[in-house]
Amino acid sequence: MPQNRNKLIQLLIGNLVNVVVHKVLEEAVTEDIMRNHYDKESLVSLEISKKYREQINPLQRTLPNEDVENIKTEVLKRAKKELMYHISKGYTGIKLELIEEVLDKLLDELKIG
Repeated sequence: MPQNRNKLIQLLIGNLVNVVVHKVLEEAVTEDIMRNHYDKESLVSLEISKKYREQINPLQRTLPNEDVENIKTEVLKRAKKELMYHISKGYTGIKLELIEEVLDKLLDELKIG
């Protein structure tokens, strides 16, 4: 079972990174078409994240602090790396300081942290 749990946590992290990146990109763009695209992408990843969260541990029980810290650290690192990649490709208006704010709201919504 621990191997499945670790895999679920990694899948959860990947989807959380996707949500955070798309929320930050949504704030950076002004075109409605792109904002709608980023919003839809983040909603899909959020729903998938909720399913993984429920499989890892029942929502009534909190995750162990070690898991919470691991998830938060990994998501912050990977989201920043992804957004830095977008910046290097010419994206403008990306506010890296939003990463932690978006992640904190997301973790609260999923009852992770």
